[in-house]
Amino acid sequence: GASDVSADGFLSIRARLLSNSALTVLSVANNNLNDQDVTLLGQALSQNRRVPLESPLLSFNEISCKGVENLMNAIWGSQTMRELKLDNNRIQDRGAQLCAVVLTSVPLQTLDLGFNKITTTGVKALMKNVSENTSLTSLGLSGIHIDQNASKALSYALAFNASLRSLYLDDCSTGY
Repeated sequence: GASDVSADGFLSIRARLLSNSALTVLSVANNNLNDQDVTLLGQALSQNRRVPLESPLLSFNEISCKGVENLMNAIWGSQTMRELKLDNNRIQDRGAQLCAVVLTSVPLQTLDLGFNKITTTGVKALMKNVSENTSLTSLGLSGIHIDQNASKALSYALAFNASLRSLYLDDCSTGY
């Protein structure tokens, strides 16, 4: 589309990130970004720990678990990250598990994984860490099929989590 960031354009963004110390929001939603692009983003964030990035908005791209793994490694331990939007990508259970692990080291307030290919396995891993999390206020799981086992894990997490204020479960087929 008209808003696509070309491969060269993304390399340019990466180059800017390497020297930036002010950027807080990076919105590159709906740009056909793939795992390689997200790996470049992760490398830039790893190499420049001064960038105070709070919100990488990566919705509606082509990111899979490999890209998520590289991004999670890059943001591990970040104390500035507040919002991570990865909805409408190609993320499966492994990606959800990696996001769950990052919740233990990053004070995220918003995590959106809606409309990805996550199953009960990914939901259960996520809920285990959501139950112990104290920073998350908004969680997006729309479009992810919530079966009886996922529903139980979700109920458990909600019983123990005291920080969550918004939970998005649109189109989840939750009949339990």
